[in-house]
Amino acid sequence: MTDKKIKFSIVLPAYNVEQYIIEALECLGGQDYPEYEVIVVDDCATDATGELAEQFAAESGGGKFSVIHQPQNRGVSEARNSGMDAATGEYILFLDPDDYYEPTLLSTLYAVLQEKQRDIVLFGYTEDYLDADGKMSYRVTKSLPGADFCGLCESLDEGGDNGVEKKIFADCIVRLERETMYGYPWNKAYRLDYLRDHGIRFPKITHIEDIMFNIAAFEEIASFALLPEVLYHYRNQGQVRLTGKYLADYLELQKMRIRAFLEQQCRWREEKFEELDQSVLEAMAGFYFRSLQSAIVRSISHGDGRREIFDWLEQEMEDPLYGLLKDHLTGGKAVKILYEPLARGRLVTAYLVARLIGVVQRFFPGVYARLKQNR
Repeated sequence: MTDKKIKFSIVLPAYNVEQYIIEALECLGGQDYPEYEVIVVDDCATDATGELAEQFAAESGGGKFSVIHQPQNRGVSEARNSGMDAATGEYILFLDPDDYYEPTLLSTLYAVLQEKQRDIVLFGYTEDYLDADGKMSYRVTKSLPGADFCGLCESLDEGGDNGVEKKIFADCIVRLERETMYGYPWNKAYRLDYLRDHGIRFPKITHIEDIMFNIAAFEEIASFALLPEVLYHYRNQGQVRLTGKYLADYLELQKMRIRAFLEQQCRWREEKFEELDQSVLEAMAGFYFRSLQSAIVRSISHGDGRREIFDWLEQEMEDPLYGLLKDHLTGGKAVKILYEPLARGRLVTAYLVARLIGVVQRFFPGVYARLKQNR
């Protein structure tokens, strides 16, 4: 075992989080592993976020904390990229400043990485669902048994036993995706030189920038560790804004990320779309039909008429992606009620379900959030 210390760079993209920024910085200041830097990227916040971060950095001393002020609001992708450019550590974490973190976050990562470097390390987290008053309504823990993969790049070309490991790795990624653990950047530590050597940066795209970044980051990965430890706490405040703002291209963006995921699985497994393992198609079918139902809800909320919605749904049913996934939707009662009508082409039922979902989201957000967990 080596005693070599590993330096971690922690990037916090910060925009109008004055309510949380000090707690986040205090969580990082209380880490029980000393070799790290924290880079707050103030994305031209209109509240006191930048000032509070500057004050904390000045009072903490030691030079661990620094603040970058973006010249104009550029969005979370550019904020993270700016932090990546300034980072000097061997590993980088992209944490959200309105969440909080275990004091053992860095020491747990160090314990794994001191013996052998990995390109990416992924760890468990909780989703803390908050009500309209900011109080925790309930908590969901996301954690899977530990796993370790090495030599993954070589297996792409050599086949044999390495090919078997690549298949196991691909299966692991599918399970992570089903548990919504693959796409987030904040439950992972990335080897900084790996990202830089491969030119991996957060894309300038709306809504799906996180998953597209991770698909790129995992594409040529040589080594990966999955840790069962729960080290991060995500504040899910979606209960007060479940449908989000209207995006005209919402569904097209979701289909883009589905295709990117399927294409990556095809490359890893050396298979065509229609030859992919049932588990892969089931995972993407669930995501696709949830996204399609969400698109209907958003369209109704936007004021689109019933005939207009039916027209684009009929067009959507002609999409090869719909044809590929419609027979692979699986799940419990919630899936049958919410999404199966779409997979079976029962558009009137799907439309009525979407109207009901909109009502539940608006007046009973906690009920809907729990219902989504039973999918």
